[in-house]
Amino acid sequence: ETSENMGERISLRQQVNNHFSAIITAAVPLSRLRQCLYTINIGSNDYLNNYFLSPPTLARRLFNPDQYARSLISLYRIYLTQLYVLGARNVALFGIGKIGCTPRIVATLGGGTGCAEEVNQAVIIFNTKLKALVTDFNNKPGAMFTYVDLFSGNAEDFAALGITVGDRSCCTVNPGEELCAANGPVCPDRNKFIFWDNVHTTEVINTVVANAAFNGPIASSFNISQLVN
Repeated sequence: ETSENMGERISLRQQVNNHFSAIITAAVPLSRLRQCLYTINIGSNDYLNNYFLSPPTLARRLFNPDQYARSLISLYRIYLTQLYVLGARNVALFGIGKIGCTPRIVATLGGGTGCAEEVNQAVIIFNTKLKALVTDFNNKPGAMFTYVDLFSGNAEDFAALGITVGDRSCCTVNPGEELCAANGPVCPDRNKFIFWDNVHTTEVINTVVANAAFNGPIASSFNISQLVN
């Protein structure tokens, strides 16, 4: 059901199937696939555009947050296992960030004044289970899986870099929407903003996260440079 309110989308299952078709068509040898870096960043929309939608979706009616996270992780395990069988050995799995603090969620579930802790607490449950999943996969022969923490960063860390606006989007977003309005005005200095639209972070934030994931502190048990070397 995730994001069906926004139109067509490609599930992780379909993405893995597409990957399988591509490597078969290109006749990529298993030895080459074992040298590849796989990165997967998925899960935010299962909360933003499913579990915490209003009116409540089927997922919200059927599952409490722990049960929902468990159902997502069980599917995640299936598709990661398929990738492992196909040859994936160096895999970085990105956790979910503080989506309860996105402008969209602040406006709808945070009362317009602050982060929606209900959402962030649900994300913590998912991330905890994802970290455990990484540990499980690292018990498989040759596997080097790592968890990238997108949740722990805070406004104080960003302020030290001159990134000071975290409560609104840089671009113009129409009421009730989450993406930028076509050809709408944007902020004069996007380097000061955490959010580009009502849910996605700006390039400057993504650069900080990418460097931290590649070189060290937010990735465990390996940073991404260790995976590729």
